[in-house]
Parts: sequence; C-alpha cells; structure tokens
Amino acid sequence: MNDEGRPFRIFIFYPGMNERVWRVVLPGGAKHLFPTEGRAVEFALASASSVTTGRMRRVEVLKETLSGGWMVLARPAAI
Repeated sequence: MNDEGRPFRIFIFYPGMNERVWRVVLPGGAKHLFPTEGRAVEFALASASSVTTGRMRRVEVLKETLSGGWMVLARPAAI
C-alpha cells in the first residue's frame, strides 16, 4: 500500500479512568507521557513541526475528547 498521500498523525490520548497521564503517540509508535494536557499538546505541536521538516507529507495532530471522539488541533503544511 502506498502511504504517500496519507498524513503522518500524532495522537494525544485523554487519560483513562483512574489515570492522570496524557499519552502522545508519534508516527512510528513512539509513546510519551505527560502530567498535564498543556504539556502534551505543546510536545505534540512541536513534534509536528519537526516531523514535517524535509518531508512531503502532511502532519495532523489529533486529540481525544472526554467522550472518545477526536478533535483536529493542527494540520501544519508539509515543507
């Protein structure tokens, strides 16, 4: 399958029940944990700009909502 047209996606997962950490999953599966939503979002957006450097694919940053849906936070353009 050709992935050229598909964007890289960075996911920010809402903390699970009885959890207090936000998880950020980068393209390739690398996971990072953060104590606050703000730090998770900041890291995800910074990672999005570094992922696009030298690439011709878009990057989307998606954040899970409390209800389990997904909200698009950013779609930085490919460089």
